[in-house]
Amino acid sequence: QCTPQATSIRHITFDVCNGIPETGNEIFSVSIRPNPSFGTINLVISGLKSGEVRVSIMDLSGKIVLQETFTTTSNKVSRKIDLSTFQRGVYFVKVETDIQVRTEKLILE
Repeated sequence: QCTPQATSIRHITFDVCNGIPETGNEIFSVSIRPNPSFGTINLVISGLKSGEVRVSIMDLSGKIVLQETFTTTSNKVSRKIDLSTFQRGVYFVKVETDIQVRTEKLILE
């Protein structure tokens, strides 16, 4: 049978989250210089862990126009990439590792 009074106690615990912790001492970052560029860029990737790195350059439609994969044991790599045969316009440079992804805009003039 039902009683006219009902009590229910629920305990709710909230954990405070201040973001996602970095996996190393250096923050994962991608630098493209010069940007805008007339053809050859210097791509610097920092904050890496040992492993495979994939660099993809895409046009505005999302089509991959250049892709390079390499393995590194260093936390920082630098690559010169010649894009002088590409049409002028806006591109996206996407750098992926097993645990990190970063996309930067590149302008070719």
